[in-house]
Amino acid sequence: MDDQNFDVPTRLDDPPRLFFWDYDIVLCFVVGVCLGVAIGFMSVGLVSGVSMAWLWSKSRSGRHPGYAMHLLYWNTSFRLFRRTPPSARRRYCG
Repeated sequence: MDDQNFDVPTRLDDPPRLFFWDYDIVLCFVVGVCLGVAIGFMSVGLVSGVSMAWLWSKSRSGRHPGYAMHLLYWNTSFRLFRRTPPSARRRYCG
């Protein structure tokens, strides 16, 4: 067997990224640009996308990487995790 070089991943638990941006920051930018395209002003969309992404990155700095998912779970009826009970259910019996 010949000697082969293998890349071993060292950070398996990192949050998903697009290049070097986190997924939720990219999503804020894309939403802002899409709104700008929808109203017919691409420049307004770019400015709003950049400002939304910047504000979101500043508001979540120092918090858990999954902070966006926590907000979605506790404040909306977003049901990504089908096996978890609703967020309004506070007590577990059994």
